Amino acid sequence: MPDGTVYRLWRVQGEFRNDFELQRFPFDVQTLQLPFFNARAAADRIVYIVDKRTPAGGRAAVVPAAEAAAASGITVVRVASAAQGSSTANIARISSPNAFRNLSQWDALETRERRENVVTDSALGDPRRVGAESYRELSGYLVAVDVQRRALATLFKNMLPLLMMTMVMYASLYFPVALVKEKVTVAVTGALSGAVLLTAINSQLGNIGYTIAVEYAFFVFFGLSLLCIVSVLGAERLRAAGRTRIAVQTERWTSAAFLVAVGVTIAGATSLYVNGR
Repeated sequence: MPDGTVYRLWRVQGEFRNDFELQRFPFDVQTLQLPFFNARAAADRIVYIVDKRTPAGGRAAVVPAAEAAAASGITVVRVASAAQGSSTANIARISSPNAFRNLSQWDALETRERRENVVTDSALGDPRRVGAESYRELSGYLVAVDVQRRALATLFKNMLPLLMMTMVMYASLYFPVALVKEKVTVAVTGALSGAVLLTAINSQLGNIGYTIAVEYAFFVFFGLSLLCIVSVLGAERLRAAGRTRIAVQTERWTSAAFLVAVGVTIAGATSLYVNGR
């Protein structure tokens, strides 16, 4: 520019990674952040601003930050953003609506940006700064994208077998009295199947050191399996002792407790899903 201000438009392309917080899986909403800064140019020498285009795609408009930068004679780096000014959705504010079309398990909710300067006393690899005791304010920039997992698709894919085993276990409570062995076998098989499904889910998510929301459903399932085993064996023992009436009541209370536990679990999952949206 005639006043000495330099405008540069950069396009950064690559593979970036973020750490996920999975406590609410599969009802989680993740914020993917892409921060960057210039390790050699302080905030008084370079300024990052959004590249705002006119609706017709013409000349870039100078925003107030750029005007202030021009008055100081510093470099202004424009960060490109397509579909700027679109009011159809938050996702189109600083990105193209087609930017996330290849996501199969996520829905993009919002994209946002802001300046985020870095204040540090580190030399950051600059040998000229070794031994310096003063702090530096480095001009930085942050792009954040909020994405929400498609919970229903994940549930149908991973939890449908668990739901089927739950229904089979509940049906086993109404088997004839002579099929005591089969009742216990169904409960034990269900517990083993649930353990296999839980291991498969954990292997997909990686090594995490906290309990996620979907694991609580498995804990309830394992508890129901134990409840069925204890109830069947207890009722059989009561019948052997001639206390048939108490045995029948035990089976009824077991069925009622089974349904209540399943209902509470479904209600909790629904609440997480609604609050997540």
